[in-house]
Formats: sequence, C-alpha cells, structure tokens
Amino acid sequence: MNSDKQVIVVGAGLAGLVAATRLAQAGASVRVLERGAHLGGRARSVTHAGVTVNLGPHALYRQGAAMPILQTLGVKPQGLRPPNDGWLSNDGRLLALPGGLGSFLTTEALSHRGRLALIGALASPVRPRGDVGEWLGGLPEDAAALIRALIRVTSYAHPVDPLPAALMLGQLRVGLGGGVLYLDGGWQALVDGLRARAEACGAVIETGVEVTGLVPGGVLTPSGPRHADAVVLAVPPPSLRRLGLDVPRTNPVRAACLDLVLRRLPVPERRFVLGLDAPRYLSEHGGVAKLGGVVLHVMEYLAPDAPTAGIEAGLEAWLDTIQPGWREELVHRAYAPALIVQHSQPGARLNIPAPEGVFVATDGQNDALLADGVILAGAQAADAAILREVRRSAA
Repeated sequence: MNSDKQVIVVGAGLAGLVAATRLAQAGASVRVLERGAHLGGRARSVTHAGVTVNLGPHALYRQGAAMPILQTLGVKPQGLRPPNDGWLSNDGRLLALPGGLGSFLTTEALSHRGRLALIGALASPVRPRGDVGEWLGGLPEDAAALIRALIRVTSYAHPVDPLPAALMLGQLRVGLGGGVLYLDGGWQALVDGLRARAEACGAVIETGVEVTGLVPGGVLTPSGPRHADAVVLAVPPPSLRRLGLDVPRTNPVRAACLDLVLRRLPVPERRFVLGLDAPRYLSEHGGVAKLGGVVLHVMEYLAPDAPTAGIEAGLEAWLDTIQPGWREELVHRAYAPALIVQHSQPGARLNIPAPEGVFVATDGQNDALLADGVILAGAQAADAAILREVRRSAA
C-alpha cells in the first residue's frame, strides 16, 4: 500500500494493534482511534504493590495461531512455560494431574481402562464427528471427566458437551502439544510491544476518541467525521451493533475470576489445580513469569446466562481447601463476577457483512480461540484491506 492511503483502525485491543502494525508495515498511513484511556482491552495488566496482575488468568499458546503472526510483526513475547504437573480436585480430594509418564501411570484420577481410553481419544488420527458429548459418550467416566476439564482450561467454555468435537480436540492438541507461556511483565508487556511496533512502523494512536458511526469514506466522531480509504473495526460484537452492523446474537464465554496477590504461597506445591467435579481452575503465575510477586488466579467457568450469586464465596471456600492460610498472606484482591472472555462460543462462526472499504476484526470470525482468535482476526482484516488496495491498483 502507498503511504497516501489512509486507514483508520477503530479499537486498540490486540486485534486493533495487530491490524495497525500489519497495515503500517505494508506502507499505509494508519491512525488508531481508541475510546478508552488505555490500550489492550482485557489484555492489559494492572500493578498492585509492585506486582503485575492480569485481568484474569492469561496464557499464550506456543503453537497457537498468534505466535507466528506476532513474530512477523517483530514482537517476541518473553516468558516461561509452566510445569506440566499439578492437581485435580474431585469430591474434596486432590489427585495428581497426569502431566508426565510417572503421574500418568500412578494417578488415582484414572483407572487402567481410563488411561487407555484417554490415550486413544487424544492420539487418534480420526477426527471425531458431532459434538463433545457424542465423542466422549463411549469413554469411561474418569477419562471423559478429565478430557472435559482439559477442554475447559483450553477454551474457557462451559458446558463443553455441545461444542464441536473436532474443533475442541484440535484446541487440546495445541495446548498439550506445545504448552503455553506465562508472560514476563504480564500481558501488558505484549500490549506495549505491539504499540511500540505499530508506532515504529508509523501508526498514530489516539486515545479518548469514540467512534459513533460510519460514514461513506470514513467514521464519525463527536468532533466530526474522519476520512479514510479503508476502515478496520477491531471492536467486540456489541460495539459493532452500535455502529450499525448486522451482527448475529451469540452467547459469550464468561468466567468468574478472583485475582490475588499474596506475600507467599502457603502450600507451594499446589500451584495448579483443575476441578473435575466443578468447572474451576487455580493457577499461580508469579512463580513462572516475572511479575514481581505471588499472583494467584482462581476461576469458575460460567455457563451461558448462569447466575453469579454465591460463586465468589464458593471460590474462596475452595481455595481454603487448597491453600489454607491464604487470607493471612493477602496483599491485594480483585473479583470479576462475569468477565467476558470471548463474545461467542467456540465453533459459532460469525459472518458479519460490512460496507465497502470496511473490514471487521472481532471474536468468532475464525476457529482459533481466545487471544489466538482475535490476533488472527486482526491480521486477516489487515490482509483483506491490503488485498483490496492491490486489486484496485491493478485495475
């Protein structure tokens, strides 16, 4: 694209920053309009007592769709892969999570039959048909329960049985095959890295600018129209609807998140726990990534439209059984009763028509999940805008 081609990117979350960087690298004159005071959306981090805390637990898949895109943009996330070992919580008991050969052979969470069934289900070259419930219906109960817990932690979705089986097996393989990174400096480091690359490539980022509508050849703001040759809308589906786009109604993926900073972890060996009998998760991130201290995330995956009353107390009671004495070590706590993780359920592909010259980058436009999905959407929107300009120049 030539530098005389003006592109406006609406939204400075991960999708918007990726799109802006990719377009600026291609030579366009890019301006990013963000209505908030901060960049990154839910990917930004906050600091308490010198400790960096993400808004809910975050992890970057090492073999996911995002990593190669970030590398082509010149952004190299730094962090470490958490250990594979951990625990499963079931009926008040903690059982070894199969993270290696030793624990896989000895854990009480799986019978001999369950071990064989688990290996067969995850390693089969045949893509399962139908939904997860159909796929797991013929497995021993212990193997099916563990696979459900692993699907929840890799997708944040609950319940998992209605989800497409092939898609969720693919997501499991991404997670189990390459693992994840807990990022040094939290996800704010990723946001700051994308911003730095976008600005280094010539993009201009404005905060505190709300886009109230679309006009031919640009967008409308309270101060008047802003004109551009192309517009990328990197905002969530509710914002797209407010801008007049026809966006299908979807059930968001939600989670109740308790984010804690502790002086120390009372039981250091219990850093990662998955719920078998309840859709819960616990992980300590500060012992892996450089965050400045102990950061403990405790979470419950929420079903669509599920009530949230009583969940916070339930999470605290669960934490009492895993990390007794945590209250005496508390430095900071934050609770989000229904954090929107993704605006559409896995597999609910969104087809969003847009006016000529307008490109959309939002949740649910591809099969990648979570941050992988929005980063891929940002790259795809930028590529579509670049391709349109190439074709126009050729014509």
